[in-house]
Amino acid sequence: MANNSRLEIREKEINEEIKQLNKKVSMFTNVSWAFVALGFIVVFIGIFFGEFKGFHEFGDFIGGSVGSIWSLAGLFFVYVAFLGQKQSILNQQREILHNQEELRATREELAGQKKQMELQNATLKQQQFENTFFQLFNSHQRFNENMKFVHNETTTGIEALNKYYNAFFEMVKQKPTKDAFNKIEKRYNHTLSPYLNQIEQLLLLIDGRKLDNKDYYVQLVKSIIPHYGRLLLLYAAISGKRKNLEELLIKYQLIQDIDILDEDLVNKEDRRIFKNKKIL
Repeated sequence: MANNSRLEIREKEINEEIKQLNKKVSMFTNVSWAFVALGFIVVFIGIFFGEFKGFHEFGDFIGGSVGSIWSLAGLFFVYVAFLGQKQSILNQQREILHNQEELRATREELAGQKKQMELQNATLKQQQFENTFFQLFNSHQRFNENMKFVHNETTTGIEALNKYYNAFFEMVKQKPTKDAFNKIEKRYNHTLSPYLNQIEQLLLLIDGRKLDNKDYYVQLVKSIIPHYGRLLLLYAAISGKRKNLEELLIKYQLIQDIDILDEDLVNKEDRRIFKNKKIL
């Protein structure tokens, strides 16, 4: 705005200078032609009223009087030409000012278009993220509803996670914790592995985008993880095969504000491991 005001002030100054020059050009042009006319009048007087003994006296008269008058007229014409050049320079300056104004307006328009495109791009990216996120989110919910654990009898839905955890609990009696979990995940790789993978994919999707409200989406993910699902996530994180999951659980504190009792763990000493890793 300040720059625009300076341009307007300078343009007004130039217009005023051009106006004054136009007056001077008009005045001195009239004066020049007046002297030219005066010269012709003097010639006329000399021809009709002068008494010359010969052409040489008439020539001296013309050179002395008329020549001086026309020389003066010529000087005025030169001055008018000088004023015309000055007018031309001022007109060029005014044109430059107009070009600067047009350039400034073009820059502002381009800046506005760029900002609008950035907003549209950000909106599009947000829509793309939400479409992908909620597709995965809804797919995971449907997976939870259809999940099955088959052993003597069939358990469906999120109650199946309880059965998977109990199977893991029993396996720990035979193997070290990490080996026991990896054994259980391998045995039920058609259900338990996809369950863990989907949680990890949702967190990776959130982590990979620049979002102003990441916590909102993290809370949505947290809301669909039942108690035994959280316990399975804890042990999956320290199984040695899911480094990304471990880092994401720590980064987004997915389980830190959840009450996990010692009796919920397959080994009471595991709490110290989770604490050291800052998962709990």
